[in-house]
Amino acid sequence: AVKVTDIEDIVTFVVWMEGELSRLVDDAVLKGFPDFPMKKVEMLREAAAEYKKLTDLETRTRNWVESGRDALIRQQEKVEKFITSLEKNRDKMKVNYENYHIPHTWLSDTGLIAKVKAACTVLATQYMRNVAQEAEKNPRKRDALLLEGVQFGYKVHRFADGFDASSTECWEVF
Repeated sequence: AVKVTDIEDIVTFVVWMEGELSRLVDDAVLKGFPDFPMKKVEMLREAAAEYKKLTDLETRTRNWVESGRDALIRQQEKVEKFITSLEKNRDKMKVNYENYHIPHTWLSDTGLIAKVKAACTVLATQYMRNVAQEAEKNPRKRDALLLEGVQFGYKVHRFADGFDASSTECWEVF
């Protein structure tokens, strides 16, 4: 068996494999071959899909363009929900992936999960800037708006295990 160390190679392989398997009328045909590693195929598919979802989430969050506070909150909640679910299942996923020699370092706290969390600081920066601008325009709501900005910033700070330079600068303004 070939030992693969990069999840990107798994993703590439799964795309190729799906192309080849799509030529079959049905995956059920494979059950006629008792030695076909269907469980490994399922694990490869799962790993590739989870990795792809995570990379897409990181890219979308890091490049976030919607500036409305509600959209920023929804994206943060979406990220938190996905990461929390992934963290709950991570140990089981790692064992399953190890059994089939599928790399799983991207699941570690210092891997891709950390990058996704760090991408959330973009949301915090945009949110705090949005609130600061609105507070300038509406002095009567200033305190309530700034409190809202601090609460969101703190929530992201806790989730992301800190801020990046831009978020820290915005936080200091608050």
